[in-house]
Amino acid sequence: LNAETILVLPDNSNVLLTAQQAAKMYDRANVRVIPTKTMQQGFCALSLITPAFTDIDSLINDITEAIGDVTSGSVALAVRDAKVEGKEIHKGDWLGMIDDDIVAVAADKVSALLAMIEKIDGIKDKELFTLFCGDDVSQDESTKALSLIKEKYADIECTKYDGRQEMYSFLLAAE
Repeated sequence: LNAETILVLPDNSNVLLTAQQAAKMYDRANVRVIPTKTMQQGFCALSLITPAFTDIDSLINDITEAIGDVTSGSVALAVRDAKVEGKEIHKGDWLGMIDDDIVAVAADKVSALLAMIEKIDGIKDKELFTLFCGDDVSQDESTKALSLIKEKYADIECTKYDGRQEMYSFLLAAE
């Protein structure tokens, strides 16, 4: 790469240490790892980078502070029966998760999303929801989800993107 500085966003807690080790080994540029642990934090980090920045240390400090305020939510389909933290989960249920914790189980993905949002700590202090709709989310489902979120959380700005991710029906960044 022809760059003085390279910013790495691992977006996965399992990859973070490897990224930090690789950054130390690369000597043709100043490689800096921003400690993003989720795709939602990575999106937040990217939204703060502008071509006009000149002080890389200040930028990284600003980004690191901002990603600390991101709550990462997700909704996925249960692929098997299980009992997790006292919750009965059946194959075909929809799981609402905050970080790696299952906080909601529902019969449909939109209900799981809404139930998961209700479990976000400090929800009243959040100012922005960024919703990424997965590959399996229909236009009707994404419109319904956005409408219900805006109705219930009218004071929180909400943006929706067609993320087209395969593993999660919804990803939510709450900032």
